[in-house]
Amino acid sequence: MQRTRFAVPFLLLACAASLQAQWNPLNPVTGVEQQPNGVLLTMQTGVMRLAVCTDSIIRVTYSPASAIPNPPEYVVTKTTWPAAKWSMQSTDKTVSLVTGRFKATVNREDGSISYFDLADKNLVNEGPRTMTPAKVNGEDTYRSETFIKLWGSMEAFYGLGQHQAGVW
Repeated sequence: MQRTRFAVPFLLLACAASLQAQWNPLNPVTGVEQQPNGVLLTMQTGVMRLAVCTDSIIRVTYSPASAIPNPPEYVVTKTTWPAAKWSMQSTDKTVSLVTGRFKATVNREDGSISYFDLADKNLVNEGPRTMTPAKVNGEDTYRSETFIKLWGSMEAFYGLGQHQAGVW
């Protein structure tokens, strides 16, 4: 009986040491550059751009590399927008873009984005995001993953309507 008392905690400790936690390391904002149509955020890993298209549309682009590539677009084909009025507010903890209809706030600690209406009601939170290098059909690309918190729930969006695990 005494051996069992010591064996069980030892086995639990040994098993726990071999498990890997599923968490994303923080990807803090290390630099902020205001641009004519938005802001470019340098991250610990990669860069993120928030471009103000209209007072109700902000286009978020992220790249794990040091620059955002400019590949041909097949889904978002509109490339020019009339100038929209917006402002940037920056603190030690956040960077916000404010338009006439809403506010997008980037958390400097992890690069997550929260969207608010002008009465500061939280609409949706996005992040953290990961991009894992992958090779698909012989082409180097990334597997992208982000988390969306919409009305207090965690949502998962996958491309082309399929579930990544193949199970519904």
